[in-house]
Amino acid sequence: IRAVLLSLVIQIVAVNIFWALIHPFVGGHMDFIQALAFIPLGLMTLALPIAPSGLGVGHAIFQKLFQFSGIENGASLFNLYFIVTLLVNVLGVFPYLLNK
Repeated sequence: IRAVLLSLVIQIVAVNIFWALIHPFVGGHMDFIQALAFIPLGLMTLALPIAPSGLGVGHAIFQKLFQFSGIENGASLFNLYFIVTLLVNVLGVFPYLLNK
């Protein structure tokens, strides 16, 4: 039960981060309730082994999901989320190198 609750918290945090990043760019085409439906679906599909290293899967999925709300730049919005996630994760190298 704790694992399920932790998973829900992590998904909600991921949706909030994604929403905070894309909200200025969606221009009112998507509200937060739609984001709660689309973003977890898109993030779960990233785990599917369709392409080597998931290359381009997120872009295609978010492009298609966001088109349901009339947003044409879903792949670019996923790029924004991916770059921010990558930068935050790369910051973990500093504690690793300092505490070897």
